[in-house]
Amino acid sequence: MKNKVLLPSWIYQNKIVTTIEEIANIANLSVNSLYGFVYGIHFQGNKFYIGKKNFFNTKELHCLKNGTKRENHVRFIGRIVDHKRTTLEVVQNESDWLSYYGSLKDTRGLIVLRRKILDIAISKRQLTYLEVFWQFRLNVLQDSRFLNENILGKFFRNNIT
Repeated sequence: MKNKVLLPSWIYQNKIVTTIEEIANIANLSVNSLYGFVYGIHFQGNKFYIGKKNFFNTKELHCLKNGTKRENHVRFIGRIVDHKRTTLEVVQNESDWLSYYGSLKDTRGLIVLRRKILDIAISKRQLTYLEVFWQFRLNVLQDSRFLNENILGKFFRNNIT
């Protein structure tokens, strides 16, 4: 059995949050309107990482033969699969946001001290905008305390001059 590392809880507006419902209440939004969040992670050694995370994952699955809807059903959609028109079912599940510690590739030897939700988004576009906004606002590419190597895959730490 692997040893699980206990991560610090997520903090949103100076409150510890452990459910999407708690975040929705603090943000005065419905759970259904939440899309994702921009986060900041503080590592030991005064290092930081800014990124984004979705609250939910969606999958497109072939419909059940008996025609019933799966748990967490969102909608049916028509697609062309293997040159045939077929109907797929879109199912939505909560992501691993609660145990998430960032998309930083190399975290060996880094100990997470604090995980903070900086902003909440209600759409994919808004989430990307807010991530970029915070990354530029905090100057993540020029401040050596930040571990971010790029912004949007277009602006890179070693090639911004």
